[in-house]
Amino acid sequence: MHTSLIKMAQATLSGGPTIRLRLILLWPVVSLFLAVVGILFLASKLEEDKAESMAHTQKTINVLVRAYAEDTQQALDAVDRTLLLLRFQWSQFGGGIPLEAMRSDGIFTKRAPFNASILDRNGTRVTSTFPLDSNTGTAPSAADQNYFVEQKSTQQDRLYLGRPAIGRTTGRQVIHFSRRLTDPDGQFAGVVHIGVQVSYFTTHYDPTTLGSFGVLGMFGPEGQARVVRTGDTVQGTGAELISNPLSLEGRSGSMFVTGDAFNDRRNRYIAWQSIEDYGVVAVVGLDEEEAMAPYKAARLAATHQASVALLFLFAFTLVAMSLSLRIAWQKRVQELAAGNYRAATEGAADGFYIVRPVNNGTGETSDFSVIDCNERGAALFNMKSIEMKGKNLSSILGGSAFSEAEKMLGHALREGSFAGEWWRRTADADRMRCLDVKILRSESGFAVTLRDVTKERLHLRELERQGNEDSLTGLPNRNWAQKYLPRAVSQTATRSQSLALLFIDLDGFKSVNDRLGHAAGDEALRMSASRLREAVRPNDMVARLGGDEFIVILENVVHNDDVRQVAERVRESFSREFQLLRGTASLGASIGISLYPIDATDATALLENADFAMYAAKTAGKNRYCFFDPSFSESVRQRVELEAELKRAIASDEFVLHYQPRVALSTGHTCGFEALLRWEHPTRGLLEPAAFLWLAEETGLIVSLGELVIRKVCKQIGMWSRAEESCIPVSINVSARQFEEANLCYLLDECMARHGIANELVEIELTESVMLANPVRARGKLNEMRRAGIKLLIDDFGTGYSSLSQLQELDFDVLKIDGTFTNRLHAAGPAGCVFYEAIITMAHTLGMRVVAEGVEQLGEMQVLNALRCDEIQGFYVCRAMPAMTRQSEMAHTVAV
Repeated sequence: MHTSLIKMAQATLSGGPTIRLRLILLWPVVSLFLAVVGILFLASKLEEDKAESMAHTQKTINVLVRAYAEDTQQALDAVDRTLLLLRFQWSQFGGGIPLEAMRSDGIFTKRAPFNASILDRNGTRVTSTFPLDSNTGTAPSAADQNYFVEQKSTQQDRLYLGRPAIGRTTGRQVIHFSRRLTDPDGQFAGVVHIGVQVSYFTTHYDPTTLGSFGVLGMFGPEGQARVVRTGDTVQGTGAELISNPLSLEGRSGSMFVTGDAFNDRRNRYIAWQSIEDYGVVAVVGLDEEEAMAPYKAARLAATHQASVALLFLFAFTLVAMSLSLRIAWQKRVQELAAGNYRAATEGAADGFYIVRPVNNGTGETSDFSVIDCNERGAALFNMKSIEMKGKNLSSILGGSAFSEAEKMLGHALREGSFAGEWWRRTADADRMRCLDVKILRSESGFAVTLRDVTKERLHLRELERQGNEDSLTGLPNRNWAQKYLPRAVSQTATRSQSLALLFIDLDGFKSVNDRLGHAAGDEALRMSASRLREAVRPNDMVARLGGDEFIVILENVVHNDDVRQVAERVRESFSREFQLLRGTASLGASIGISLYPIDATDATALLENADFAMYAAKTAGKNRYCFFDPSFSESVRQRVELEAELKRAIASDEFVLHYQPRVALSTGHTCGFEALLRWEHPTRGLLEPAAFLWLAEETGLIVSLGELVIRKVCKQIGMWSRAEESCIPVSINVSARQFEEANLCYLLDECMARHGIANELVEIELTESVMLANPVRARGKLNEMRRAGIKLLIDDFGTGYSSLSQLQELDFDVLKIDGTFTNRLHAAGPAGCVFYEAIITMAHTLGMRVVAEGVEQLGEMQVLNALRCDEIQGFYVCRAMPAMTRQSEMAHTVAV
């Protein structure tokens, strides 16, 4: 505010001599004078209060020291009278005073601050209220004590008052008092003695009066302390508090003592009163900080109030100066306003206008007149400012443009303001211009601001277009579809009409990518987008969701036949081959159709159901269209859920392995185990492979699941190998898809090396289908595994399409005949045995051992033994079992 006042004063004074500088400076001068007078008065008053407080403190300690001196003299008199009484009784009873009895009778109590004793001329304690020494059972001699030595060395009868000392019996600080004892001949006979605790002489210390750092004490005439108390601390000599002897001259007096005289470095007011009968001085002291605390608090409050008053005076001065300047400033502002407004508006990028309504004869507004405008504002209408002033808007704009401007000004007339955008054609009508409009109503008319924001709005439109357009195909993208489809559904519901959504997935697109590359795939997508646009109706919307997925939105649907016709045209548009730069490709279209409001009532469900219907078309053979069927969607939903659960199960390893033995018919010994997978489902329990392997094959999860099985089997074989010397081989089932897509040899080498197991302990079971897709590639992979020492087994033989020549070329080690043939041995009769015997003979001729799967009865085993089958496997031998600690334990469970 201070800075703004200075700037205002400078601007005002520069405008002319109408305001005199001395009038402006009068306010701070007067305020400064009042502040100085107030500060001087406050300082004088504080000095008076300080002197008064110090005088009060002096008066207080004088009163306190007189009272303390009287109390101390009475205490000393009481001690001396007690000595005289004891001496009198001693002389009357011939030295037979029983002080111990007095103590036991309560005359001298344990809590009393003093003890009395009578000593003989040798310093030996004759009787005493002191207890005997607990170690020796005797009283210590006092012959060397000052209170005894001085009485013995003098002939005068006087009171001995000693300095503080540690009592030999009590171990406490005491002051010794004694008087001389004489025998009938006037000779020294001993002393009567009283030891008084030093705290006895300071019991009148009152913290309420003396504070926490006050001083109460008894001093000698030379200024040395006999007893001193400050706060709760009582000191015999006062050495812990007083660093230098106090100068206590005269019978009484008072003085201010600096902290140099005290070890705690606190300043004090001291007063003293001499007790002449005993040659001691009573001293009382008040701590300066505590004594002056009320004054200091009052001074702080007064200083705070003075500061507030000064701030108020300063604020008042600023307000007064501000008011003085504001009057002149307003006049100056009015003079400069017109010039400043003109300079500002002419230099701005916005168009500024002052517009007034023009009323017709009936009092209604029929037009608006331009009172003023800047050059930029006139240029927006291809005019000069001087040309535009005074003209009506109807003559400047005309037609529909005037109607739009009239609506905006009418809104501002009713509401007080208007803000919005105005798209209008330029004067040459070759393009549109976007103007940001702001209108404020005043008493005399309207203040209008126009800004050309065409570039900004076109840029935003371009960004929006890019955000809603698929860069590859030029079609609207998923983002556009997520916004457009709900609006289309809402509008369809409002009009009580129907809407159809086609969900299109390209058939064979993955093979184009794999065979011809991603560039060819992108070209195929662009051509697919073009064919879709040609196939649909003019008002239908086509969008690409991503990958090879598209949707078509059909609005204003009257009959389902209309939807079928569009779907059929889409399907037929893909019947022609795609002529790509890198070759020719054939694609199909699987189309799912969902109808509003029959199949769904919101955009999300409509899209989801169309997706289900598309999957139904895929399942039915591809390259066709299907309408949404709720029953099929439920099975699809269950499949999707199972797929998600399977992915989670593989990631968190919810699988366990069971092992089913193979038994050699010639010996009855276990010669191998087959690893069989089980899924420990968190809610459905232990699931057999038939419940989920088909889905793993379809989705490709079989590759990662098969890798998990290989790793688990190798880990288990490693554990068995470490537990016992010899192990039995374990065979692992590998699907055709895993065999084709995974690097099996690398995976097996890595797992066997990690767990330190021999290659001959791992066997691989493959079905006949691995040889169908690419026999040459399959032969290379199989030969690589055989070279690594891994045995190969053909699983489920007889259910596939392998030929004898392929079997001979691929050189398998073991042939496992499918259980369906084994179970028909009895039912088929001699023909079944002949067929079985032919397989066994062929396998033996090719050097392969034969395993019969699915053996469930004793009769089957006997027939197989007669046919010279090498091994059997099935429920008759043993069911699959979880792994045990030792493999030999599992082999012993087999019963053949």
